[in-house]
Amino acid sequence: MKRKILALYSHENAVENYRTIRPLERVEHKVTFQDFIAKKRRTVGEIAETLYKKGDVWFIKYLPENDLPEVLTSCRNILNSTGKKVRLIVDIDDNVFEIPFENIASFFWSNKRKSEMAAVLKQADMIIASTNPLKNYLKRFNDNVVVLKNCLDLSQWKDKKKKNKVIKIGWVYSKTHIPDIQRCADAIKEIKEEFGDKISIELLGGDRGVFDCDTKVNKPVPFTEYPKKLQSLNWDISIAPLADNEFNKGKSNIKWLESTMAGSAFIGSNVYPYEHSIKNGETGFICGSKNQWKNALRKLITDEALREGIVKKARKEVTQNYDIDKEVYKYNKLFELI
Repeated sequence: MKRKILALYSHENAVENYRTIRPLERVEHKVTFQDFIAKKRRTVGEIAETLYKKGDVWFIKYLPENDLPEVLTSCRNILNSTGKKVRLIVDIDDNVFEIPFENIASFFWSNKRKSEMAAVLKQADMIIASTNPLKNYLKRFNDNVVVLKNCLDLSQWKDKKKKNKVIKIGWVYSKTHIPDIQRCADAIKEIKEEFGDKISIELLGGDRGVFDCDTKVNKPVPFTEYPKKLQSLNWDISIAPLADNEFNKGKSNIKWLESTMAGSAFIGSNVYPYEHSIKNGETGFICGSKNQWKNALRKLITDEALREGIVKKARKEVTQNYDIDKEVYKYNKLFELI
C-alpha cells in the first residue's frame, strides 16, 4: 500500500539530512517535505486540513517548533473526529531526556520541553530511533520503537584523499561536545609537544582555545557543503571523544562513517556508538585513558601503512553496511505496515 507522507522539519542540518531528507527522498511512497513554520495566522482546523491534504502519515524529527506538540495534537484530534485517520511517526537520534548539565543543549531542553517531547512520543504510532540503547530508553514512552541506523549517501563521498606534508589530526567542532573533548585534551597537547611541526591539530569550526596547543581552525560551512568540505580538509586522523554517560550512549557512529569516507583513520572513545561498530586496531581505534589516546595517536602518526589499512577496511564496512540506498527498503516496509 502506497502512503502519502508529510515530512515536517525545521531546517536542513545534519540531523535532518541523515534522518529525514536522504532516506525519505528515496522511498517508494509519495513524500512532501515541509518546513514547519506557520507564518500565517490560521485556525488549528485550517492547519489540520492543509497538513492532511499533503499526507495522512506525519513524519517529524524532534520538535521543530515550540508550539508543534500542541498544534499536532489538536490537528490530529480534529481530523480523527471527522474520520480522517492520521498516523504519527517520530524520529529521534538523541536522548534528550539525559543531557548532562554541562552540555549547552541542556538549556534548550528544559523540563517543560522534555514533558512536551514525552507527550508526543506517547501519542506516536511509531518511534524510530537510531541506536539500540536509545530504543531501549524510549520504550518507557511507547512500545512501538524500531531502530533505523544512520547511513550515508555515498554519492556525496567520492573525493580521493591526497598526501599531506604533515600529519593532520582533526576534530569536527560541536559546542554540545565541548565537555567531551576533555577525554583526550591532555593526550592531544602532549602528542603535539612530542611531534611538533610534524603534525597539525585542526578543527572544523570552533576556536583556537579548544586545545591547549597550536590549533588551526577551519571555517564551518552549511551542511549542504559539509561532505565536500570535510573531504577537502584531507585529515589523516579524525578524533571523536565522548564522555561515558547516558546521553552519549544513545549517540550513533556517524562521525566514524563520515571520517572513514573522507579518508581519515578514526579514533573514538570506548562508548557505545564506537565500541559496538569499530574493530579496535582494524577499522579504527577506541580509547579510554590518556595513555590509550596517546598510543593510538602515536601509532597512526608514525605508520602510514596502518592509517591506510584502517581506512581501507573501514570503508569496506561502511559501503557494505551503511549505504542509505541499501537501507531504504526498511523505510518502505515501515510505511506499508503502519
